[in-house]
Formats: sequence, structure tokens, C-alpha cells
Amino acid sequence: MRIVVAGAGDLGTYLVDKLTEENHEIAVVDTYQERLDTLLSKYDIVVKKGSVLSYDNLSFVRIERADLFVAATQSEELNLMAAILAKRMGARRVVARIRHSKLMQHDDVFRFHELGIDDIISPDTLAASEIEMLLEKRVFTDIVSFTEGRFSVVGIAVEQGDKLIGRSLRELESNTTPQEYRPIALVRGEKTHIVADELTLERHDLVYFVATRSGVAALSRLAHGSERRVRRALILGGTRAGIETARRLQKRKYQVTLVDARRDYAEELAEWLPGVLVLHGSAQEPGFLEEHDIEDMDALVAATGDPEFNMVTCLIAKRHAVPHTVALVKDVHYLNLTHEFGVDKLINKKMLAADYIVRHVKRGNVISVATIPGLHMETMEFVVRESSLLAEREASKLELLRQSRVILGGVLRHNKPLPIDDTLVFLPGDTVVAACHDSCREEFQRLL
Repeated sequence: MRIVVAGAGDLGTYLVDKLTEENHEIAVVDTYQERLDTLLSKYDIVVKKGSVLSYDNLSFVRIERADLFVAATQSEELNLMAAILAKRMGARRVVARIRHSKLMQHDDVFRFHELGIDDIISPDTLAASEIEMLLEKRVFTDIVSFTEGRFSVVGIAVEQGDKLIGRSLRELESNTTPQEYRPIALVRGEKTHIVADELTLERHDLVYFVATRSGVAALSRLAHGSERRVRRALILGGTRAGIETARRLQKRKYQVTLVDARRDYAEELAEWLPGVLVLHGSAQEPGFLEEHDIEDMDALVAATGDPEFNMVTCLIAKRHAVPHTVALVKDVHYLNLTHEFGVDKLINKKMLAADYIVRHVKRGNVISVATIPGLHMETMEFVVRESSLLAEREASKLELLRQSRVILGGVLRHNKPLPIDDTLVFLPGDTVVAACHDSCREEFQRLL
């Protein structure tokens, strides 16, 4: 695909890094030459210095031939205008990054599709959605859904006393028909191990499954005995992500407390968030957390603009036996070290936004793709075509499947799940969810 990215900031740079892994043709427009030079030193891409609202600049990057245009600058207004212009000049699909979630909530009024904008994304909204999902299913470290929620990839951290300890991945396959869940890999340290490695699970391992809706609940019971719901949450920071998280959790009937260090702003937040207890103060003040019932909280979400403060506060919360902690961070390299830090979940907004875009970059018959930090596998949803090398082939005879370097998570035929066994034959039109190890990604894509 030919993809044009406007903005070489954090999101644009991370997006370029993800897209170049897939050998797409990338062009970047930005007003800062230093940013473009940094990208040129790492990637084989086309760059153009200047405004993305310039007809000449968009013509230079051949916007009329672009399959996808992503407006990812720091300016919400600039992104919306650039997306409209790119569409008018011939880009097939355009996506704009926004900051204010209410633009998405009132799309019935703004009607962005009528303006030519195919999709708008808010990193803060994506972060709040991720936090909401994790707190609702807090036994899991990660949840990524496919086929409109029919199948999901979930991650579980193995803790002391878990039923999982001492069992191999093969032993963890469900015995229902069709299977409710299938293990795809475990992560120990920085290495991803496939099912064929026959390792037994140890404390601090991360184990990943692909599961049906019922399988998600079954895995929750398997891991920690029962699926527990969070009911009281403390949010630190009146950032956009913090505000959106408070709104979402309040709708889930949680008792939400939000803390911000700015007195006047805290008073405004109290008006914006009726039903949320808004406090003025700082968790850095001695005794502040204890004074406000930190021991009674089920979750702490640190969403301030200071990532180091966020992580430290989560560690303090853990010392007070808070069951679940989430910290927003800016450095994506922290994400692989979540459990080494002792924080339950680290969230990076730019990574969420970039992964959302990459998941919707069509690769022929591939519907969506997802990656999880630290897991060297890619999970994809695709449709088997008549021209595919998979068509009319038996799953049991595919070498990649026998080696467990590719794990089938689910197969839908006429929207009904099929049992994954030795009798399975892929037919044109089947929708398949599969996890593929990074080492065989290109080999598997050739089969598609």
C-alpha cells in the first residue's frame, strides 16, 4: 500500500516504524526538517518539509495515489483540514487524529464521513477504552478482539499459587467442541516460546490464548478462580485520558475518585463530572493516599502527564494492596517491562493509536492485524480466497501449524464456528483468526 503520514512527532514516527515492517510505501510530511532527517536515517521513505495544507506538498508525495492518508500532527484543526484536502485530492482512505473525544461522541452532528473523513481517532479515548476493558476483566493483562468480538487474544500473568503453574501450553487447551480457548505462546523474560517448546509455566510468565466469548470467562476462572469486578477506582490526573476514563467507569456504576493538583481546574472538573468525587491535591503529599482510603480502592489509574510519577504512584498503591494498577507512560520501551516494574498495566497512547491504524490497514484479504508488546507474534483475521494457497488444504498437513509456529484461534464458515481438528479443510470464504510467530510471518503471508 501507498501510505502518506502527516506529522513526524511521536505518533507519526511510531506509525512509520510499524508500517515499514510490512514493506508499505511510506511518505511523510512535516514542518521540521530535523524530524524528517531522523526518519530518513532509519527508513527507506519519501519525506517532504512543509505544510500538509499545501497543494504542492501533497502533490509531491503523490496523494492522488495514496491508499491511506493519516493526519497525525499535534493540531486537531490541522488534522481535520488536511484529511478533507487529502480526500478531495484523491486519497482512497483518510484518518485524522483528534484530541477531544466529544467530536467522536457527536459524529451525528459533525458527520465527518460527509466531509470525506473515513475515520477519526483519539489516543485519549483509546487509552480510556483500554483501561475500562482491563478493569472490567482485570484478570487479563491484554485483550484484543477480532470478528466483532467472536474471538479475542488475551494475556494472563502467572502468579504465585495459580492453577496454571507447572502445566505446559498443550495441557491448557480446552476440551470443549468447538474449543473455547487455545494457547498460542508464553513469554518468559524477553523471549516468546511457542507451544512446541513444551515448557511448563512458572511464576511471572505471561501466557497468551485465543478464545471465544465463553472462553474468556472460562480462562478467568482457570487462572484465578473467579472473574472479579472492580467497583472503586482512584484516578490521578485530570488529563483528557483521566477525564474520559472517569466518565466510562462511572457509567459502569463504579465509585470514582479523581485527583488533580490544580485547585481551580479541580473545581471545574467537579462541574464537568457530576457523580465523580473530585479532589484537589497530590499523591506526592505525605499521607494523601492514606487519608483518601487507598486501602479500600480496587484500582488506581495514574493518568498524569508525568510518566515516572505515574509508575511510582502505582508501586506505592501496590504496597497498600490495591489489586489493580494502571499507569500511562510515554516511552514504549517500558511496556515490555510491566511486570518487572510491579505495575499491572502500562499504557502508551501513541502505541494504541498507531496499532489501531495498523490493524485497519488492509493487506489484500487480511481484515485486521494486532500485536501485543513483548509478544513476538502477530494475530490476524483474514478471509480465505479462491486464489489463496490455503484454499482446499487440510489444516493438519500445513507444516507451520504442525510446528505450532502458527496457531489457529478460530474459523468461521457462513458465520458459524468450526471445530479445529484434523478434519478441518480451509474453503474459500472462510474467516480465520490465527496467531503467527514473527519468524515465519512472511512465509505465512505467502499462503494467504
